[in-house]
Amino acid sequence: MEDTIENQNYKNKSLKWLNSVIPFVVLFLSWEILARTILATHDLPTFFTIFQTLSLTLAYHLMITLVFSFLELLIILAIGLPLGKLMYKSQRLKSSIYPALWFLVFTIGAAIMVNVPILIILFGLSRLLIFLQSIIVPILVVTLISGNGHRLVAIKIGYLLCLFFQIMGEMLFGTTNAGIGHMLSWFYHLHDFPRLYSALMLLGLGGMFVEIFIGYIGNKLKIQ
Repeated sequence: MEDTIENQNYKNKSLKWLNSVIPFVVLFLSWEILARTILATHDLPTFFTIFQTLSLTLAYHLMITLVFSFLELLIILAIGLPLGKLMYKSQRLKSSIYPALWFLVFTIGAAIMVNVPILIILFGLSRLLIFLQSIIVPILVVTLISGNGHRLVAIKIGYLLCLFFQIMGEMLFGTTNAGIGHMLSWFYHLHDFPRLYSALMLLGLGGMFVEIFIGYIGNKLKIQ
């Protein structure tokens, strides 16, 4: 009986793994076919060419971006989750500040490109600039989402926003010479599209890994 249950669990895990792999196989095969046929005249590199340009250097720059984004996540969670918890427990508080928080999200989010020059004047082109840019909006978003009781979703979206703003900050010339955003900007200006796409591919894989990791930790800690 126990052997039957173990075999069934093994089959279920194998099937789940296979179902996860199939979309990637279809995606990469479709990319390869399109790059060699319809889009052959549009400088779209083949998947094989992109794979050849993967390097430890790109992985190093990706790791820098992911680490800084994770540190920013810890900071926004330390502020956003407690505020969200207070809102979740107090409907009066929630009804009072909820509209104001949404106002700030849209206002600051829409004006982020205006705020960046101001931050450059105040703090110069530095990692501090990227840090400040990467936590302002995510703190508000994490507070709003966790205020509705969805803490795990708030954590995942918070990291996504931190990663987005981190990459955007790294792409500013002179801000830093490390990070996947810096490499994306560099490859784009060099018109090195195979390495540009390989950096994007690594970024996607890294983001997927972090999402799985956060989900795993959230399930272990029973965060909802």
